[in-house]
Amino acid sequence: MFPTIGTTQRKGKALYKAVPQQSDENSRAPFQRAQRRRQISVLLHLLTFIVGLGLGLTATAPFLALSTPERKAQQLPSVIPAQVFTPPIPTAWVPDSRYIGFSNFSNIMWHRLIKTTESVWIANPSAHGLGPGFEAPFNHTSKSQLPPQFYHVSNLHQLHCLNVIRGRYFELQLHLSTLSKQSERAAQDTAYHMDHCIEYLRMTIMCGGNWVIEPNSPPGTPDELRRDPFDHPLGWGGIRQCVNWDSLMAWQKQQLDAYEGTF
Repeated sequence: MFPTIGTTQRKGKALYKAVPQQSDENSRAPFQRAQRRRQISVLLHLLTFIVGLGLGLTATAPFLALSTPERKAQQLPSVIPAQVFTPPIPTAWVPDSRYIGFSNFSNIMWHRLIKTTESVWIANPSAHGLGPGFEAPFNHTSKSQLPPQFYHVSNLHQLHCLNVIRGRYFELQLHLSTLSKQSERAAQDTAYHMDHCIEYLRMTIMCGGNWVIEPNSPPGTPDELRRDPFDHPLGWGGIRQCVNWDSLMAWQKQQLDAYEGTF
């Protein structure tokens, strides 16, 4: 930097004196220091942002890299075989007449769904972080000698409860003569079980294990599946990705066979 000097002379005297370079630098020093502080502050904020972004991406990248079924699989109990959940089964979202209404045929179909009970036997529950289970839901000679290692599977429990409510509904609607009408104790048992099942289903739904955003029926859905006779929207139609229920049943039976081999 060149010093500022006055070159105009009047009567042999300089009108202006040279300003020393050091004096010029001293006058600007406070501004330079303030500017450096601002630059350092900006750099520190930028560095903090970059570090935070890097840490966030490092923590979430493995999760974001997974597909939706794989993310769901990470949240599922390890005791249930993976083939129950993957690959998902594309399922037409339409009512199945085999389970609708009350008839010998529909009753048989419902019985097939719940005949294995809502329980599954687990050989090594502690390995899966499980506490004590239930006693076997059926009788055998060694029942009292074996540890309680049957566990309810929530979806099977829900299905069991739905069948209880279904049976009671048709019992009242069709004025059927059933076990609950044969004695006061049986009637009380049925009433208590109904209350239990309704509350269990309420809590299970509100716990939020399954979330699907349901649109209206897609184009091309038959009218009888779009709206009911009272003009209420039904929302049937389309395809959903579901678990392999047959695989779940096969695993439950396999576990039961293993349990029967222990006595």
